[in-house]
Amino acid sequence: MTPRAYPYSIAATADGSEWFTELFRNRVGKLDAAGHITEFALPRHWYWISTTKIVRGADGNAWVLAANNSNGESDLCGIDSTGHMHVVPLDGRFKGMSVAGDGNFVLLAEHSISWSTPVVPRSAKPEWTPASI
Repeated sequence: MTPRAYPYSIAATADGSEWFTELFRNRVGKLDAAGHITEFALPRHWYWISTTKIVRGADGNAWVLAANNSNGESDLCGIDSTGHMHVVPLDGRFKGMSVAGDGNFVLLAEHSISWSTPVVPRSAKPEWTPASI
């Protein structure tokens, strides 16, 4: 693992691997069953990126919520077992996420909660719907 990688959030995926975020390093790591770590750079290079949350999506892959602390943008990045990424740009800066029982992503912003339809095909772009609070 890269020195000062600051592992932050971790999630198991369908293939039995553990995926983790590296806070402020613009990368995610994969720990396989044999104990080997492979690191993958996120596709957009942001200064002071905060990969705050990683979850197992309905498709069995790891999904990372990546936020740029300086410009307020966020991406949702789906990562398969080989490290191939599907990036979904989001409107706004989100601070947390989870996967609901129906497979939808639930995103937490400073003053709101949003959810999407499940993102399974790489070509799909989720539809985001603000929640009523």
